Formats: sequence, structure tokens, C-alpha cells
Amino acid sequence: MAQLMTTWQEDGVERQQRIEVHPGTPGEEELDRFTAQVHAGGPGSEAELVYGGAAPAAALRRRAASRGIRVRSFLEFQGLLDLRGYVAAQTARLQNGDQDTGGLSLQYAPDLYLPQRYRDADRAGGEERDGLVEDLLELLEADHGRFVLLLGDFGHGKTFALRELARRIPEQLPHLTPLLIPLSTLDRAHSLEGLVAAHLAAHGVDTIDLRALRYMLAQGRVVLLFDGFDELVNRVSYDRAADHLQVLLDAAVDNAKIVVSSRTQHFKSHAQILTAFGERVGLLPQRRILSVEGFTPAQIRSYLVNYYGDEAAADRRFQLLRNIPDLLTLCRNPRLLSLVADLSQDQLRAVAGAGRALSPARLYEDVFASWLAHEERRGQGGPARPPA
Repeated sequence: MAQLMTTWQEDGVERQQRIEVHPGTPGEEELDRFTAQVHAGGPGSEAELVYGGAAPAAALRRRAASRGIRVRSFLEFQGLLDLRGYVAAQTARLQNGDQDTGGLSLQYAPDLYLPQRYRDADRAGGEERDGLVEDLLELLEADHGRFVLLLGDFGHGKTFALRELARRIPEQLPHLTPLLIPLSTLDRAHSLEGLVAAHLAAHGVDTIDLRALRYMLAQGRVVLLFDGFDELVNRVSYDRAADHLQVLLDAAVDNAKIVVSSRTQHFKSHAQILTAFGERVGLLPQRRILSVEGFTPAQIRSYLVNYYGDEAAADRRFQLLRNIPDLLTLCRNPRLLSLVADLSQDQLRAVAGAGRALSPARLYEDVFASWLAHEERRGQGGPARPPA
């Protein structure tokens, strides 16, 4: 392995450090060999083992420290945070549909995700466009900073979009580090660094250099994805929520890349009078305000195909939705569609046969009853998903 000996003066004392660079992940054999070389140089020698691969086991780090050797990744050696372990764990959770609560969520399974339609809400008369996540990736790839406010009504897929964005960034934009942070868990005002550090600590990152974090944020190497500003507003006072928002806006300097999701009513669109929250965002020079649109009938059918994994089952369900007055329109809401997809055929046939228009309240009642029955079946070991 490549080695170098560095010598420098510090407070009138000459110091030396032996540094070995390992391109992969060092093991016990590499540590023992390097230890012998360090100790052969006499007492007082400082030593550091720098690796470029995956992090070695914590036990190896402890053994190295007991021998006077510091083990660091190349990123840490550069003075940066090594968040590869965090990103790998986050990507695995998102790939499996897991939520931060640890529960498996079929609702957010990646194979159910459909390319979303959106409008540029910051411009009057903005046209609908396809490929929300794809366009967000393109915005974040730019060298300069971005502050993106992602708006949408209840159940329109804001959370799913941010989860999909966080899942794709490591593969498509590997030079960026995505941090998906739910604002629903925030209960007091932090500095931005404190907020991010608390999130990282909660996910197993035990060494957090705030100076390094601040640098990476300003350079746009970390992408902050804050989900659910509306949930924060509902939990705290307006003034407290405004303070939190200002913390996020104040961080949008230099090349920082920040995406925040919220329900539309807290900000409104360009075509309406902006709320006080919206006015604050409107002052940022690199802002984009995007509004998530509902599903088209073609997207509803595509979702059902993905959900059931069966074209024939999807067609049967889609035809039932068309036969119930107003139901297809209500199912433009992706969250509502996912719940309706979970209803049994008999439930939908009963409503369809009633020959009356369906109100959202009646549908929610049926969906809630179906959810309770589903939980009871699951607790008894029954099928997790009703048959199509």
C-alpha cells in the first residue's frame, strides 16, 4: 500500500505522522502489518490508515485506536463527512418501502411509483408537464444552488416523490448526498446544522463535524429533502412554523440544494394571493415552486396494473371505477386510489349497483371500514391484500 511520512512544526515542536492509503477496506492483516511498521519507527510516532472502500468494522477501528492508529475514510481525511453508510441504509429502506417508523409500507413500494405530472406554480398559466422526479433530478444536477418548494393537495404524492428522489440520487447523481428528513417529527426550532445533525444521529451517524457539514451544505454536496412542512404547521403555532421555515430559507445560500414539500394551502400558487409563507419563499432568487397534479385515467389504470400485477385484474377494477358515478374523478388523488384499490370487489360492486352518485364522505366511510377489516385479517394471519 502507498505510504508517506509527513513532518511539520507546531508550537515549536516537530511532529511526524505516517499515513498509509488503502484503496479498499482494510482488514486485520493490513492493520497488523501497518502497526508493525509504525512501532518500528520508535515511540511517539503518529499514524493514520486512510481507506477508500467501505467502512471497516467498528471493532477494527477500536483495535487500531488502542495501538495509536487512527482509521479514517478518504472523505473524512479531506475534512468532509463520510455519509455513505447513512445513504446506503436510507436507500435500502426506500427500496423496501419502509417508513422511518420501521413499518413496511406497500403504499411507497418503488414499483408502484408512476411518473407524476406537475405545473410550475411560480408562473401564471404554467403548463402541465410529465416527469416530476426526472425534472427535479435535472434541477439538482446544476452547479448552482436550488430551493424547490413542492406543493400539492392531500394525497397527491408529495412524500412519494421525495422518497423516489432520495432513492434515485445515489445512482443517477452519485456526487450528491440526499438526506430525507420528515418535518413531522420536529418539535422545536434548531439551527439548520442542528436539525440535520439530530436527524443523522437518530440514524446511527455517531461522528458529526458541524464545520464539515456546513461546508458540504454550502457547496451543494448534500441535498436536503424536507418532507411535510404542512404537518409541522398543524403541530405547532404559526409563529413557530414561521421560525422553522425561516431556518430553511436562511440556509438557501451559496450552492445549497434544498427541497421542501407542503400542502398547497399554506403557500398557494402564483395565480392566487401568496400567503405570508409564500411571500418568504418568493424572495429567494433560485427558487422553484412546483405543484403536483392528480392522476389521469391512463395513470389510474397503470397504477392498478402495478398494484395487482395482473392486466386482467386491473382492467376489471378500472371498469368498476368507471361504472360508479364520480369515483374515477375522486381516484385522481393517488392516496385515495391506493385505498380504493384495497377494497374488495364485492364492496365496489355493491356501491356500483346502488346506482347513485358517490360522495367523498361515503367513500371514505367504506375505505375506513375496509381498512379495519384488513387489519383484522392481517392480525389473524389472513391475506395482506384483498383479492382484485
